[in-house]
Amino acid sequence: MSILIRDCNLFDSVRLETTRGVSILVKDDRVAEIFPGGRNTPPADRVLDAVGCTALPGLFNLHSHPQRRHARFMGPRSPFRVGAAAVESLPNTQRLLYAVQNCWVELIEEGI
Repeated sequence: MSILIRDCNLFDSVRLETTRGVSILVKDDRVAEIFPGGRNTPPADRVLDAVGCTALPGLFNLHSHPQRRHARFMGPRSPFRVGAAAVESLPNTQRLLYAVQNCWVELIEEGI
């Protein structure tokens, strides 16, 4: 699957500058190509209009509590901490397994 993020600002954390009007092609969850300044872009499965938005590649979550919750206790619209009390009452061995699973999902599959 490919996603084209069209006409956004792109922050470069190495040069500490922002480039405006950039389109970013993402293929298979990886940045495949960057198109500066209105260049023709290839077709994509999904196109996101990102005018006025800024892409910050390379940022990730450095603060997480994967041991305090588990998806089994959370619905799709649940707040972040739903399930913490239910998980905290479980034996440590089960909490550890949930934490490992949560780390896998959040850090590896979702890239957070």
